[in-house]
Amino acid sequence: CYHMHIDTSIPERDLNSVMPLARLAELETEGFVGSSAPSHYSFMGYILKEKELLESSTPAMIEQMRREEVDVVLLVPV
Repeated sequence: CYHMHIDTSIPERDLNSVMPLARLAELETEGFVGSSAPSHYSFMGYILKEKELLESSTPAMIEQMRREEVDVVLLVPV
């Protein structure tokens, strides 16, 4: 589900334009990166509860990434 504040035609044609998991898998296969973490995160810029995002969700994501020993984070702005 998504909100209507963005042009959805591009991600509808190619989901990798917003969540490039297939491209990441290709980089793994080529040996350019070691491996991706088991967890991936996505959130919209139209956030109504920014305090919850900053005080609850973001620390939880960071803690999960620490448990998964993530070295690098890829941010894909849309």
